[in-house]
Amino acid sequence: MRINLFRKNLITKALIGGFIIASVFSFVCYDSSCKNLEDKVLRLHVKANSNSAEDQQIKLAVKDKVFTLVSDISGDCKSISAAEDIITANLDIINSVANECLDYLGADYRAKVYIDDSFFGTRDYGEFALPAGIYRALRVDLGRAEGENWWCAVYPSLCISSSAKFDDFSDNEIKIITKENAAYEIRFKFYEFYRRLADALSK
Repeated sequence: MRINLFRKNLITKALIGGFIIASVFSFVCYDSSCKNLEDKVLRLHVKANSNSAEDQQIKLAVKDKVFTLVSDISGDCKSISAAEDIITANLDIINSVANECLDYLGADYRAKVYIDDSFFGTRDYGEFALPAGIYRALRVDLGRAEGENWWCAVYPSLCISSSAKFDDFSDNEIKIITKENAAYEIRFKFYEFYRRLADALSK
């Protein structure tokens, strides 16, 4: 009787141990794929001057102008490095377009356009989604840049799903972006918590 109980306990512990090991291995692989995505996606991040209704409308108008321009000049790029190179070469033009839009709308502040690394939370674009992480981003700060922001991806162009290209992506990375895993929402939420905690502890 005691031997049978011992065997049952041993089997239970083995199953629990195997489940933990499998879960850890699965998360490590998922974490690796998500971090690889960070190096292959270029985001667009437009931050409004304030949260007033007027400033939020201005933000959306500037976003439309900038996104259209950036999509036009980087549409044929097949890698994030190529997209970043051509956008960097045209930063002055992008900045001018943003400020021209501000002038047209009567805004009394300026736009600041630059590229840097920014932390983004989980973002669902409908047919596509991106996990939380630190991504390279084209930043457009309007005035004081104290209002709610708008973001998307200019490479690949996830805001226009029909034009999204994944030439530089692995099968696992594409599955994450296109939400092929039925449990993607739970994974994304858990992964965002993990990345936010890791980001906070690293500061």
